[in-house]
Amino acid sequence: MKMTFRAIYQLSIFLIIGSWAFAAQTEGAAITGVWRGTLGGQQTIACFDYDSRYYNLRDLQDRYLNHQEKGVNSWAESITPSRSDSNITWKINTFTPHRLVGVRINATNKKKVAFQLSKVKVPKDAGDACPASVYYAPKVAIQAIGSSPQRQFMSKPYRLLYALNKSVSTIELLDPVSGTSPLNQFFRNSLQQDIAESFDCKFRTAPLEGGYSTQSALRYWGSQWISWSVSLEGYCGGAHPLFATSLKTHDIETGESEDLWKWFKTKLDTQADEYLVCDSSFNPRNCLSAKASKIITNSKLRYDKKDCGEFAHDYIDIHSEGYEISLDKDGFRFLPKQPEAGRSLRPCFYSHVLPFSTLRPFLSKTGRDSVNKILQSTNE
Repeated sequence: MKMTFRAIYQLSIFLIIGSWAFAAQTEGAAITGVWRGTLGGQQTIACFDYDSRYYNLRDLQDRYLNHQEKGVNSWAESITPSRSDSNITWKINTFTPHRLVGVRINATNKKKVAFQLSKVKVPKDAGDACPASVYYAPKVAIQAIGSSPQRQFMSKPYRLLYALNKSVSTIELLDPVSGTSPLNQFFRNSLQQDIAESFDCKFRTAPLEGGYSTQSALRYWGSQWISWSVSLEGYCGGAHPLFATSLKTHDIETGESEDLWKWFKTKLDTQADEYLVCDSSFNPRNCLSAKASKIITNSKLRYDKKDCGEFAHDYIDIHSEGYEISLDKDGFRFLPKQPEAGRSLRPCFYSHVLPFSTLRPFLSKTGRDSVNKILQSTNE
């Protein structure tokens, strides 16, 4: 599984600050995870992890909780990552795997405020003790969702849904058939995830303002399948900004993802041939034939942004970390996944688009049957 930016960030922090901050122990059991309850009557959500924090539903501001080495039951509260501004301590008095009880002590005015928190269940496959989608769920739920005027793509109606001053967006299908598909819920879930990730990004770059924006664009919309692209740009801390692009294809009726690599004849490559079009850069990997790869990589690149020139053509083909495939209104779309050195080119959303007829000789039986369905529905 490819590591996400968030996973890489977490691993580096873990190695730097040590296991005491990643899994603080209270009465012999880890308290890492998301907790919800009250702090002095205010609804409060807390995360105890390598970068512990909390917020309440009154002002929605994240505050840091820095674990104190001298007392595993104590956490220093601050509004910045450092402890220099900390005069408030959280002291845990009672702990069970599902409940935290303690007091928040202000050293300046000696004020004590009680808190009671209950453990929130986190999906087993979350890969994080405090996933942004769980920790920020109450904050995400109250965000306003806007929409664009109705638009048309391949003669079908849709609109874009926006949040956070249009910095994150997704798609909503409006035609009578696709509008009842599970995909619209999928799109809304992805928007909620992006909102949560945006909050998480800003927390990690405080006191600076981090940036996080997403854009979605339809690429193909037929009777059975739909394809779209998602572009991400942002800065969530570290030495470099964050860029990512991806292609997705789903079955409209079921909402399930469609693996278009199965539509092609592929071979298992173990030689790391850099000129082949493959599903990844890690061996063993599934690759198209040398002839199909040459046709694809020699085709003219398409760019979503007009200021992206052809200067990067050779660089992109040789340094790709694999390709993603989607359907396109003009055929198949192949998106090169770029390594670290090519990150500045990612916002261009460059890709190769080839007609179905050009790649027909390289299709599997599944691919031929599927393309025939597409062409048949187009001609009806």
